[in-house]
Parts: sequence; C-alpha cells; structure tokens
Amino acid sequence: MMPAPGQKNDCGVYTPHETLELPMPRKGWRGMPLADIDLVQTPEGWRSCFGYQFMTGDCCGRGSPLTDHDRAFPTRELAVSHSATALRKIAARRADREAKLVLEWLDNLEPVQADLFALL
Repeated sequence: MMPAPGQKNDCGVYTPHETLELPMPRKGWRGMPLADIDLVQTPEGWRSCFGYQFMTGDCCGRGSPLTDHDRAFPTRELAVSHSATALRKIAARRADREAKLVLEWLDNLEPVQADLFALL
C-alpha cells in the first residue's frame, strides 16, 4: 500500500504531492513520460527529483525516487527550478526532437526572465 502524499514508505521513499509531466509524444504510448518532475513538501522544505526517457538515438533515460537525500528548498518554485535546471542541462546536450520538446516544456514551466537592464 502506498503511503499518503508527503509520507515515506519503509524504504524512505516519499510519495509525491505533485508530479509535473510531459507525456511521450507517441500515439498509444503507455510507458514513462518524456520528462517529469516529482515534488513533495516535507518538514524541512520542498524536495524534487526528475526523470526523462529519450527514445531516439542512444535511448537514454533516468528516474529516481524522492528521498531525504534530495535537497530541501524553502519554496516549491525553488525545488522546481533546481530539477528544471538539471534537466535543461541534459536536454541541451542533445539535438533530437524529444530534447527540443523537453526544453520547450521547461520554458513553459519556468519562463526565462527578460534582462530588465538590457534596454537601458
């Protein structure tokens, strides 16, 4: 039985409060999403982890559970930013369509702030 969101199981793995997900862009696909970010709020702060599954080229992927080993942040936005930055670095090294979709998704999750001083 899965613990309630925010609770740990016997192995120390949290059940996420929220998952931000980019589905795989394949009709009928029933596997992992193309990319996701899990979030949990703990007494120490917000924790996040990310996963991805690129099916073109070298078919690489990553997924990990949320644990106390994941860094705690004071806000949800900082936790999302932490995982988004790490995922962005991975996707930016690739030149395939899936990586482009991940980068676009991350831009929508966390828009790049305009340089306010560039116009001065």
